[in-house]
Amino acid sequence: MKIFVAEYLCGGGMYDTPVDTIPPSLLREGTAMLRSIVDDLSRWADVCTPVDPRLPHLIDELNQGAIAQRWEGASGEAGGDLASVIASEGNVAVQESGSVQTITMKEDASPLAAWVEAALQCDATIVVVPETDQLLTKVVTMMRGAGVHVLAPSNAVIATMSDKWQTAKWLHREGIPHPDAWSLDVKRAKPVASRIVTTLTQPPTPNSCGDQCWVKPRDGCGAMGIRSYHDLRAALDAMQPHEFVQRHVPGRPASVLVMGCEADRSYALLPAVWQCIDQDAAKGSDEGCLVSGGGIGPVPESLQCRAHALAARVIDSLPGKLGGFVGIDMVLGDNARHDSVIEVNARLTTSYLGVRQMVHENLSRRLFEPVLSRPEVMVADEAIQWSA
Repeated sequence: MKIFVAEYLCGGGMYDTPVDTIPPSLLREGTAMLRSIVDDLSRWADVCTPVDPRLPHLIDELNQGAIAQRWEGASGEAGGDLASVIASEGNVAVQESGSVQTITMKEDASPLAAWVEAALQCDATIVVVPETDQLLTKVVTMMRGAGVHVLAPSNAVIATMSDKWQTAKWLHREGIPHPDAWSLDVKRAKPVASRIVTTLTQPPTPNSCGDQCWVKPRDGCGAMGIRSYHDLRAALDAMQPHEFVQRHVPGRPASVLVMGCEADRSYALLPAVWQCIDQDAAKGSDEGCLVSGGGIGPVPESLQCRAHALAARVIDSLPGKLGGFVGIDMVLGDNARHDSVIEVNARLTTSYLGVRQMVHENLSRRLFEPVLSRPEVMVADEAIQWSA
């Protein structure tokens, strides 16, 4: 099997941006996710991945990893037919090593056009693209329109989950616990905040969590651009049309990554993990923002059950067949009645960096082979810690 894997920042999607101005946190996370999924896939399949030529160290790392895997007994060799097809286009250069093909993008080439050209020669495609400016929606829609087999949820699901305000409204309609949220109704002559009330069965009282709120980009990626306010009125006044306000709920941030298998429309809930987030960096009403510090896991078994129950409610409510990855961020409170979904990402997330170290199996196979049992955790609670 040949699988095309493209990460937006690493794969030439930021050619119009100098490397030193790309947000370092996003580039680190993108690089880490790309290396992890390519490493797992290339142990049993041929992998083709585009790389920005301004990141030569990444090309070396991917190729060196492939050589190491070959000596470990990885199956399959890079397909020469793919190399010849892409090379004949004249806008990319192919370097082969073991079971990984790195496509060095040309600066004058259209990255997405080259992605489609390469992906059409593969059996399946995985893209890791930020939601900013609806990029994830645009990339998946364009590739599917060209006939590429993309492992991802439906276009409608991706569009909804790429807009955090639309996600909040969807969660509310489905009766899935979600914090109070506000967004500006820009259709009115004078924009005013419209509200979605919480669906928590026992919402926290004002005295239990104060009026702390988060102002977030509607199409945010990672923890970028999130600000904290201790007064709801101040948060609403500071909110811009491209943002929304979300009330703080007490608890500990966690995440569940879900893998969908297209073969039989089944899905696997991967072990729940804690998110390490520096909230102090977001204090203040101006430029403070959250900082993602990776994660730690797995969470204790009793909390695994709660996290998986909440994640299953999200997945079972999604329309259409599920393929690829879906990451569900949540807060686990004092008890199950206070658990709440924060947002949903229709793509691979950084949780994969840690989860793949908690199990004795190659998780990437679950994208293609139906497995009825859930991944078995082989480490103690909170034994694995990681960062980008």
